[in-house]
Amino acid sequence: RHARLIGLILTGWAMLWLAGALGGCTLFSRADAVIQVSTTQGTVPLTLQYNAAQSVAPGEIVSYRWTFGEGTMAYGVAGEFTFHRAGEYTVELEIRTSDGTVASDRMTVNVGPAFWVADETLGEIYKLDHTGQVLQTLASPVAKPRGLAVAFRGGSWQLYVVCEGDG
Repeated sequence: RHARLIGLILTGWAMLWLAGALGGCTLFSRADAVIQVSTTQGTVPLTLQYNAAQSVAPGEIVSYRWTFGEGTMAYGVAGEFTFHRAGEYTVELEIRTSDGTVASDRMTVNVGPAFWVADETLGEIYKLDHTGQVLQTLASPVAKPRGLAVAFRGGSWQLYVVCEGDG
């Protein structure tokens, strides 16, 4: 009786090994959503390239749904999204397979503020992160810059320079 039980167990293990050797056993496979991004931190505006090509499932993946932690959704294997405000955001991917299986992955993206400073003496404008590190340097388009304003208008960021006199 014990020999028969041991024989059944060994036969079961042999069948599982054979199924694995012949291309995998879908009995134990599961869907796995995998997020890949270009960066997880930066300053405003932060553009993120995202990709789910490494996601796997025993059947066909029929949908990819992305959320970015601020109310926006996108669909597709890959794309690009720009964060326009500083903050900590949870990027989430949900995949759905042809048999209705759902899997998800999530990660955090930290977007820091940017500060713009005008240097009248050097005639330059600097974009700084919150630690004071210079991220970008621009030549001032006017003489005697006195102030700066940054605004998101018409789908892009605009830098306005206020000057003294005829500038």
